[in-house]
Amino acid sequence: LLNITFKDEALCIVKACSFKVLDSTFSSSWILRKIHSSPTFIRLLRRWIIRNVNSANEKPGWKYADYIADSSTLYEFKVIKCGIYNLFKKLGTPELTPIICELDHYILKYYPENVELVRAKTIAEGAKYCQFHFTCPKKC
Repeated sequence: LLNITFKDEALCIVKACSFKVLDSTFSSSWILRKIHSSPTFIRLLRRWIIRNVNSANEKPGWKYADYIADSSTLYEFKVIKCGIYNLFKKLGTPELTPIICELDHYILKYYPENVELVRAKTIAEGAKYCQFHFTCPKKC
């Protein structure tokens, strides 16, 4: 892509394609839409993902910490090792990581209406971890 267009345009294309893939995934799976419309199911899915990823403990992969789900938040956790960042860094395209990070905000359109994502820092921006804090300003 970089061979046929400018970097900024290439990044916009990658972003648009990423959003389309996410929308396509959700539109083709009623179970995925059902899970993400329920705070209880979302919490269970996230807990299952974190437990399985951490037990795999793959060297270039993922590692999560501090999973919390309570009545004041939908859930929160830290990514202390990011498989996406490691992959793009290895491929020599770390600038793609923030685009994929935007999917975390984009996916909120499939969450319950009152859920918000607060994330002050990411590994892609140079932080030691990515802080995910999914809040429910109104009760979840």
